[in-house]
Amino acid sequence: MRKSVFAVLLSLAMILTACLKENSKPEYPFDAMVLGVNSDCGIYAIKILTGLPEVKSIVGSTAGDSIFIAGNLPLSLQTEGEIISLAVRARKQKK
Repeated sequence: MRKSVFAVLLSLAMILTACLKENSKPEYPFDAMVLGVNSDCGIYAIKILTGLPEVKSIVGSTAGDSIFIAGNLPLSLQTEGEIISLAVRARKQKK
């Protein structure tokens, strides 16, 4: 009887610890401030606040210091001055 109870408790403990894996990479690892609509293209611009070297390695350099165009910024985040968390991706090549 004791062995079966111990086996059940051990199995339960293993299942619970296996389900508690932490994600080492956050889904939205960078912080930025929404600057407003860019006058050149009418798309919102953002200023990267954290992780600028990583962002530049993914996106590439820009003409401005830490300012990028946010082409896929959801409507709910299009508020000038708002601090947002985001992920970035490499630019798509035009065909």
